[in-house]
Amino acid sequence: MPVLPFGEWRPDLTDFQAETTRSIINVAPRADGYGPLRKQQAYAGTLPAACRGCFLGVDNVGNPALFAGTLTRLYKMNNATLAWEDVSKGGAAYVALATQDNWTFCQYNNQVVACQRNVAPQVFTVAVSAAFADLAGVPPQAAYCTVVQTQLVLSGLNNLPHRIQWSAKDDITSWTLALNGADIQDFPDGGRVLGVAGGEFGVVFQDAAIRRMTFLPGSDLIFQFDRIAEGEGLRAPYSVVSAGSRVFYLGTAGHMMIMGGAAPVNISKERWSRFFNLDWDSQQLYLTQGANEPNSSRVWFFYKSTGGQQNLFDKAIL
Repeated sequence: MPVLPFGEWRPDLTDFQAETTRSIINVAPRADGYGPLRKQQAYAGTLPAACRGCFLGVDNVGNPALFAGTLTRLYKMNNATLAWEDVSKGGAAYVALATQDNWTFCQYNNQVVACQRNVAPQVFTVAVSAAFADLAGVPPQAAYCTVVQTQLVLSGLNNLPHRIQWSAKDDITSWTLALNGADIQDFPDGGRVLGVAGGEFGVVFQDAAIRRMTFLPGSDLIFQFDRIAEGEGLRAPYSVVSAGSRVFYLGTAGHMMIMGGAAPVNISKERWSRFFNLDWDSQQLYLTQGANEPNSSRVWFFYKSTGGQQNLFDKAIL
């Protein structure tokens, strides 16, 4: 029986004499075409409320530590019972998230940091802490957190939307400016800062600009900032996903990729950009989220479609 080849999924193109395919659903791309996706199965217990951000950390011996946030609380999954345990500071509710916000998380050594703009940054030491606590050193309240080199970087600062601030080198509890590398950076143009992707270098996302953040060893400047995109910025703050040396995100010009700190490359233009813009509910930005599969080369963009149920994403581009 002959094998029927299916071309690349490119719903923006016409079917007429095309070598591409407009409708391919519920499969995963691979080198020889497309393969099946595994069926979704429930793994852990149900959170007490809708998930508004989650994070998988690891302890010093490699055991997983799964965290999740809701509108007013933080939870950690019990690896033995698979139930969610409330690890909110003092066992009390936090000030509620803003309507279009999620919790953001990152890990620094054995410490997981959780941020949302209405409370002080929270920290949990994996395999040690029983609950989150305020991060020491009086860091600013921030919507987004990441690690660049050996410093914790906070962005989406309350009342300072054009600024980012980072901790001292090798110490996320030290925030005194100009002490051991702790400092701030203001961006007078490009609009609000909507997050920073971390790693060996940082990528600062704004409404209408993107900048590379490069560590300068031995320099009093600490980081150098170079604009790699002008007039184009980030459209959905929670779509940013780092995968190896690449950063993927939904930008104002479509779905984009940055590789090695170079200029962004559009990966959706004349492929699925028009399809997505017609299908995507842009009024619920917090439901547009990026994720990567660490054991494969796949990146997902989850989103709520215009026909989807309120407050739930129902589709993903893989």
